[in-house]
Amino acid sequence: PCGERDRARASAMGHEGRAAALYWSGVALLLPEALGFPGRCTRNAADPVNQSFNYVYGCLYPMVWRALALAGMDPFVGILHGSERASASLVFDLIEEFRCGFADRVVLSLIGRGFRPELGRDGMLRGRIRRALLGAFQGAARRRVEWCGARSDLRGLLDRRARRLGEVFRDGHGESPA
Repeated sequence: PCGERDRARASAMGHEGRAAALYWSGVALLLPEALGFPGRCTRNAADPVNQSFNYVYGCLYPMVWRALALAGMDPFVGILHGSERASASLVFDLIEEFRCGFADRVVLSLIGRGFRPELGRDGMLRGRIRRALLGAFQGAARRRVEWCGARSDLRGLLDRRARRLGEVFRDGHGESPA
């Protein structure tokens, strides 16, 4: 029944929200106080750290979209993030597995090595900061890593996960995409 599905989804989203709050409070502990990280802000972030995370996520989203499209999946039909046609819900679902290891890690490792994101007069990340973030993300995306039993670069890992997710959806059974 639809009501039961909606309740299960709402419960899962509540767990996701609580886990995210714990995660971001831990991230705040890793950042130098001088950066003034106010906690996670997704839309209209005014601070350079959140803008850095958002920028790198912006590099990751099209890669996830591409993988889903190549696997024959509709990026707008999500699982956890719903299936409103106005948002790419399945992209939001699939990106979660890769966000920490391939986006957050880029920002945190740069900052750990002394990188300090800065905003320009327009309130947005300076061009050289965006270039540094993009270069670091591209380097991380090219690096071959072991991920759930597969050794590949980010594009290969995303393609594999999207294909397996598509197989589960199309077959209605079989191995989960884990």
